[in-house]
Amino acid sequence: MTTTSVSLGRRRLFVAAGNRLVARAWQLWRALIARKQVTTLLEADDRMLADIGLTRSDVIGSLQLPMDADPSHHLIRARADHRSSRSRRTS
Repeated sequence: MTTTSVSLGRRRLFVAAGNRLVARAWQLWRALIARKQVTTLLEADDRMLADIGLTRSDVIGSLQLPMDADPSHHLIRARADHRSSRSRRTS
């Protein structure tokens, strides 16, 4: 009986470790895809970036994040910051 519980405990440990590994690999894959998409924004001129509420330094800054971080999240926050600072200036 104890042999079975130890065996099940080890199996659960391996399954949990495998799940964490798969989740981490998926997170890294999504971050790399997002990084590739954000890199294409470097081809846009400053006027086009301003039209979507970003600056070139926002794009460059997002690409300087660690490789496993999604740079698009940084750009979303930067755009929101630009909008809020613009609305404070107009009011």
